[in-house]
Amino acid sequence: MALAEEDFRDIQEYIRQHLPEWLAEVRAAPAAPGDREIYERVVRVEEELKRQYDVMQHGFQAMDKRFQAVDQRFEEMRQDMEKRFEAVDRRFEAVDRRFEEMRQDMDKHFQTMDKRFQAVEQRLEGLERRMDRFMMWSFGTLVAVGGIIIGVLKVWPPA
Repeated sequence: MALAEEDFRDIQEYIRQHLPEWLAEVRAAPAAPGDREIYERVVRVEEELKRQYDVMQHGFQAMDKRFQAVDQRFEEMRQDMEKRFEAVDRRFEAVDRRFEEMRQDMDKHFQTMDKRFQAVEQRLEGLERRMDRFMMWSFGTLVAVGGIIIGVLKVWPPA
């Protein structure tokens, strides 16, 4: 199980708080033959703890540099993406302009077509009026000719 930096700080604080007590106990106790060895071992342990702390601090600094490098890469990527999105926006604006131009052009063509259809419609209406007059004239002529023929046949002696 790995210890976090906070755990090392707690251990360090605990040692700092109790070390004077421990040293006082060692000094107050009668010197035993192995005490000097224990004292030297405690000093070596403290030195090793300090060295481990320095190694950990160096590792944390290296991690900070790596995180800064990653942050910088993310920032560069964000800026690059922003530039690309701006380029895409410009392209969409150009497409919108082209669609607007096409719509206006189509509107002009539709207006021209409407004018042509109106002209054709007017010509057809004129033709319809002429055909109506022709049919009335033809019907009137037919009735007149039919009446004349019937009148002539009634007046004409049978053969």
